Amino acid sequence: MVDSSGEYIDGSGLHAGLGCAYDHNGEVSERDDTVVFLGLWPNIWGHCLTDNLRRLWVLDNTAFMEKYGKRKFVYIPFEDKDIIPNFQSLLSMIGCDRITLEPVRTVTRFREVILPDECFYRRNDGPRPFVREFGTRLYTEEYRNLIQKIRNCEKPRSIEKRTQKIYCSTRKRTRYNEFGERRLEIYFRKLGFEIIYPEEHSFEEQLNLFRNCSEFAATVGSVSHNIMFLREHTKVWLIPRTAFITEYQLAIDTLQDLEISYIDSTLSIYPDKKNPWTGPNFYIISDPLQKCFGTEINYAVDRVRFWVFRHLARTMHEDAQFSEYYRDAVKRYLPDVEEQILTSDFADFGRSIRRKIIKKMKLWQSVSMILKWMEM
Repeated sequence: MVDSSGEYIDGSGLHAGLGCAYDHNGEVSERDDTVVFLGLWPNIWGHCLTDNLRRLWVLDNTAFMEKYGKRKFVYIPFEDKDIIPNFQSLLSMIGCDRITLEPVRTVTRFREVILPDECFYRRNDGPRPFVREFGTRLYTEEYRNLIQKIRNCEKPRSIEKRTQKIYCSTRKRTRYNEFGERRLEIYFRKLGFEIIYPEEHSFEEQLNLFRNCSEFAATVGSVSHNIMFLREHTKVWLIPRTAFITEYQLAIDTLQDLEISYIDSTLSIYPDKKNPWTGPNFYIISDPLQKCFGTEINYAVDRVRFWVFRHLARTMHEDAQFSEYYRDAVKRYLPDVEEQILTSDFADFGRSIRRKIIKKMKLWQSVSMILKWMEM
């Protein structure tokens, strides 16, 4: 969003510190309206729970609603995608049925735009170890109240079956760049966890599961943000996808009084330095994981999938380089190929014609999708 002088308003995009103004020579719609702007809304569950909610605290502010409640509340749908059904259900729980919510899909000039403050925001204080985001994520009491309002919407009889321990898997909805979560599912199932695929349940059903479990396990990402709905003192087991933890998750960890343990159980040794969340990621049954649960399983890394994983990293990231964080893990789990992994020069490969041809053909993506299909 820009002001009347054409200056970009920081924080009006996805979050503060991200976004800028740009030249637009096309058609501009004119509307003689005063609207409340809620920001850019990505259709990703983790962002739905954080960035998309960050201005909706006003729904419970009497003074604001008396003044602007009858105005339209507008947002920009990222990539022009409609709101997903589960987020629509969540919005109803916090009172969005009382307002007129409208997407803005074209460049539009309004007479007046009201931009509420953020209740979930970023402080520009630089990166922290294993975080790599420039700024700590923080929230206000208004955000905590929003989440509590959702938690209070639990319907004990919305589904008949309840389980004490759940593992929330992303295996069925992730793309070609995730390997090994099937192994994690098998491992946790043997420990008595029920495997849940969130996308197969309505949000009301998910909320019931979260509110009635005593233990929760997941990989770190959008799915792990759901711990905000757990009951106090629930045991939580989180497995980072690589040597990186998002600031979003660290903030969410403090919303409730939970017993949270992070477990290193990956060999995602070639992260993208700029965007480590993009993968590819490779999960294993690690010694730390087995130590947490007191098991002794003779685990062997799937060499075929790891080989595909390495070459996929080459095609995805031109500057992919081995992460020193995983040096000891490679020696432990892949001793017979340790030297090859530690000395391979991805940078040279990244500049080669061979890499460009492979990327053009999408060869490794295709092989990865076949392996993912075989895991189903």
